[in-house]
Amino acid sequence: GDIRVFVSHGPGKAERDVVQVIAGYRYKAQSDVTLSIDGKSFKLFTLEDRAYAESEEDDRQIIVQMKRGNKMTVIGTSSRGTKTTDTYSLAGFTKTKAVIDKTCK
Repeated sequence: GDIRVFVSHGPGKAERDVVQVIAGYRYKAQSDVTLSIDGKSFKLFTLEDRAYAESEEDDRQIIVQMKRGNKMTVIGTSSRGTKTTDTYSLAGFTKTKAVIDKTCK
């Protein structure tokens, strides 16, 4: 499946700036994912093929780092036990985030 990272705004204030990783495969049950941005790491919990930050504060900190950073790496373990590493460029994230914030009030 498709591999993506989202920062989403849902219909309520509690659903703003939610960081979500979609792996394209099922994560190993009750495993954690490590999201790293230029050396700063965050632990995410998994649910089927998705991973989420542990708290709203972690979501905020990840977004701050995404705005400042150049490269983001996501390391997880598949349900088959395979360790995977996905790397993303953060070029353009700050500008895109500003458009999302303006559009989704």
